[in-house]
Amino acid sequence: MVQPAGARLSFIARYFLRQRTPYECDEDLPSLPDYVLRVRLSSFDCASFVYSLVALCGAGTFEDFVHNLRCIRYAPGSLGPKTFIRFTSNGVRQMSEHQLAREVTREIVPDSLLRIRHVPALGMLSGRELFREAGDPNIGQPASMAYIPSDKVEQIDSELADGDIVLLISAKPAEEYPDLVAHCGIVHRAEGMRDACLLHASRARLGSRTGPHAGVSVLTRYDETQNALLDDGRWRTLASFLVDNPDRWAGIAVLRATAKTKGSTPLRGR
Repeated sequence: MVQPAGARLSFIARYFLRQRTPYECDEDLPSLPDYVLRVRLSSFDCASFVYSLVALCGAGTFEDFVHNLRCIRYAPGSLGPKTFIRFTSNGVRQMSEHQLAREVTREIVPDSLLRIRHVPALGMLSGRELFREAGDPNIGQPASMAYIPSDKVEQIDSELADGDIVLLISAKPAEEYPDLVAHCGIVHRAEGMRDACLLHASRARLGSRTGPHAGVSVLTRYDETQNALLDDGRWRTLASFLVDNPDRWAGIAVLRATAKTKGSTPLRGR
């Protein structure tokens, strides 16, 4: 029997959680030659974790997975820096366009609760592009996204399902952070859990300032004196994490995987 998409995505995420998959930022990896797609499941940053989960969730074969990953991470055309999607807000848009996930923010809350994050010129900092080459079609253009404010998340917590994709919307001024999404992960709601938690790939340190990266983990409590997460197995709720960090997060947008597993499609420049 085919599992619902959210349950399938959550099952895959828990595998990487059990493996203690480490954190590694995409930007720190060696550049790829043209026409080569990076397929990596040994380490993640927050965006590559979500992208890989969604690509796997919608795949029936390895070829499907590769095709899905290509659709999320690249604009149409030959693989290369000029088609590589740099901004998470555009990566999730690619998911929707290829029917791998759909945004449900407006379905789970009334419009009266929503706010809009607006960036006048996506990817532009002090009049200059953040990336020399990118496949994002809207760099330098206005961009916006509806979100649920941090102080309303506890109120709608019961609407968040295990395996939902959560985009943490930046609270920084657009002139400091010219993007919409600052972090992402999935809702973790194990059986018997009353409140939603965040399962994500995190660069935060565990135990001390010099401790290891948390990697794929469920958000835990924070030690202010050590400026590090406590590795004591006591999870922190998504709602409290948002409210306690008003300078970082304005709120969340929510997507759900669709697990549209068609027959495999060969990888090609479209």
